[in-house]
Amino acid sequence: TKFKGNHPELVSLLINQGNIFYNQDNMDKCLECYEKAERLISNIGTVFHKHSAGLNYNMGLGHLREENYEKAEICSHEALEITMALENDDDIGVAAILNSLGNVSSGKLDHSSAKDFYNRSTEERRAQLGLSPQQRCESVVQTYSNIAIACCKQKQYRKAEEYIEMGLKAIKDVGDLSDEEKFSILTSKLYIQLGNVFIHVGDLDLSMQNFEKSLRILSKLIKMKDLDFQGKHIGVNFDEVDQEMHRTRHGIGLVLSMKGKFDEAIGIFKDILEQKKEHSYEQGNDMLNDPDAGKLLCDMARIESLNGNFEEAIMLIDESITILVSWSWLPEDHHYVKEARDLKFKLIRM
Repeated sequence: TKFKGNHPELVSLLINQGNIFYNQDNMDKCLECYEKAERLISNIGTVFHKHSAGLNYNMGLGHLREENYEKAEICSHEALEITMALENDDDIGVAAILNSLGNVSSGKLDHSSAKDFYNRSTEERRAQLGLSPQQRCESVVQTYSNIAIACCKQKQYRKAEEYIEMGLKAIKDVGDLSDEEKFSILTSKLYIQLGNVFIHVGDLDLSMQNFEKSLRILSKLIKMKDLDFQGKHIGVNFDEVDQEMHRTRHGIGLVLSMKGKFDEAIGIFKDILEQKKEHSYEQGNDMLNDPDAGKLLCDMARIESLNGNFEEAIMLIDESITILVSWSWLPEDHHYVKEARDLKFKLIRM
């Protein structure tokens, strides 16, 4: 069916088309569709106010993906204003918009505002009607995790620990459902966060304990792979499980390296790197295109430098920087990039 002029159905078509481009990571086409839909809504009038809330939210996500934080912030605030005005006729959800504004603030390195938005999002999610206890728990835990990230960026590690513990308690409070696969992965992610927090505060034993808790959860999920291949359709995203396993083992390797067990740490790092390379090649990529791999190479370079293997360290750090700068959404002041460049500077002066 073809629609001409300001036909209302064209708005929905453009939004849906924009969503498709968003999922394909084609932000230029995505935002082009959204902007056309926005102009149509303006021409049609307030009857499409509800569409406008969702559209502004989506546009905010698109601009956020493009790291255009100013436009993302404007669109997200517009979505929030419209959604609040709609009262019970809520199209996109105040909690989701507040969470998006938290992500915008985090991108702008305004971590204090990010925490405020995440906290407000949490309160909204708690009050949301129509959500099952499991859905409410999942969304609240994710927000706690985001707040913990913002706290860490402000070096408020004990505060981050509190929010992570709140997330773990929220999962525990859903009872037997906490053993479900999606909650197992969420729990694992929280333990990884705790492991990293304890690295920052210098408690390596507690850090290792939390990484090992994550390891046990993920190992149990990985054992389910064979069942899934036999057609049981368990519903576990094993790519996500593998990614979290890599992060868990990376954390264990970091703790080992900080305890001076360099050979053990390097062995773990090399194994993770090989798995990442294998996965990358399976996806048809000639090179690693994973920021976590860039961080891994940076950590390997640091260990090699401590072992006096400076040529190997420089080779590794160069590869790390190549991977990290290939990600357009990773800003120059991102801690992965900054850490790698700082190490490179130190190495070339040795």
